[in-house]
Amino acid sequence: MLIKKHYDWLPSSIPKELGETLNQEYLQTLDLDEELVKTYEFMQLYAMGLEQMVWDQEILGIKFATDFKECEFKLRSVLCEIQNAIMERGIMPRPNVNRDRMPPEYRADDLRRDTTCRITRDWVIFRDYMNGLEYVKEVFAYLRSRYIQSNQI
Repeated sequence: MLIKKHYDWLPSSIPKELGETLNQEYLQTLDLDEELVKTYEFMQLYAMGLEQMVWDQEILGIKFATDFKECEFKLRSVLCEIQNAIMERGIMPRPNVNRDRMPPEYRADDLRRDTTCRITRDWVIFRDYMNGLEYVKEVFAYLRSRYIQSNQI
């Protein structure tokens, strides 16, 4: 059974769950500039969560820390690509996400030492991050194909 838990400091407006696809009606309403700004903020929020996961795993000496650190670096690449697109299009981004968006109780030593709570937090962050990546991939593939089709006419 999947955990249906969600943290309000992570993106909540992605209209799909992990492994699902977006419906065509939703995709048809999308605007490239709006999606760039929105997904840049989403990815920053996931980066904030992954960063805390990596810190906790490194402190605790968990063997998967290097794997999650690699995910964190790959997420930075995604952020750079989106930021470059925002800059190239001359779009005004939203303010950068600050670490204080994650409430202190999710960063506390008590949570780090409580294996069940930490693993649950990490699962929710990672699950939502994977869903966010699926969203980014599907949205920008759709927008790309829509652009190609409109320029072939």
